[in-house]
Amino acid sequence: MPSRLQNHRVWLNGRETDLKLEAGFWAALAQIARKQRRSVECLLCELEEARPRRGLRSAVIEFVLSNA
Repeated sequence: MPSRLQNHRVWLNGRETDLKLEAGFWAALAQIARKQRRSVECLLCELEEARPRRGLRSAVIEFVLSNA
C-alpha cells in the first residue's frame, strides 16, 4: 500500500510555504530536530538555504536518510 503525502504549511525565512512529505519523513524530521534541540522549522530553513538548485522536498529526504 503506497504511503500518502502529508502537506504541512511552514514558515521559512519569513515566507509561508507548503511542503509535502510522507508521514515517516515528517516523524523522522521531528525526531532529528528533538535530538538537536531545535525546531523542525529551523532545520527546514537551514536546508532551504543550503540547497543548490534542487527542491526542498529532495533536500529534506536526503537529510533524513543521511541522519537515520
